[in-house]
Order: sequence, then structure tokens, then C-alpha cells
Amino acid sequence: METQVVESQQEIHLDETLRALVINGTAINLGPREYQILSVLWQRKETVLSRQQILDLVDSQIKIFDRSIDSVISHIRKKLRRFQPCSLQILGVYGKGYKLTWRQNNHI
Repeated sequence: METQVVESQQEIHLDETLRALVINGTAINLGPREYQILSVLWQRKETVLSRQQILDLVDSQIKIFDRSIDSVISHIRKKLRRFQPCSLQILGVYGKGYKLTWRQNNHI
């Protein structure tokens, strides 16, 4: 997957081999569900995806249910917080779903 360099000079990419998110050379290990959901969001950056769309796009061998997506997203966010300020964020869009986006500055 492509590497994204953002204003904060963070280099961020999703490593398919490691199945990890890599920020400035440091790998954040992801569980199978976390990797699948983050991969779906990564491929559709800046696009709001409903829970159902996420379910439709994840690998069918990974068992994920509608409401468990919220829990998995929460786990990913906790891992991202360890790298604050991190330019990558997963936003919840009320009544719509989730989207992966880049912070424009680190004062948010």
C-alpha cells in the first residue's frame, strides 16, 4: 500500500506483509479484525463507510458482526493514541459510519 507523508512529517503506511500500521518506522501490530477493518478504511480514505459496507468489504473468513465493528475501531484508536500527535484518525460520522482521514494540523 502507498505511504502517506503528512504535514507533521509523519510517514504512515499499512504493511500487508507485517499486517501492521507503520508510523515513522515503528510497526503497530494489529489483530486480524483490526487489520481487515483498517485496510478497508485505508483503501477508501476520506470516504464515509457504513457498518454494513465495512462488513461487505472485509475478508469473509474473518468473523465480524455489525456492532463489533465499534469495538474494533475503538481498539485501533487506542493504538493510534500511543503515537500522538498522530495525523491519522478514524472519525465516526453520526448516523452514517466511519471514515479514515488525515488531520490538517496537530492542534486538534
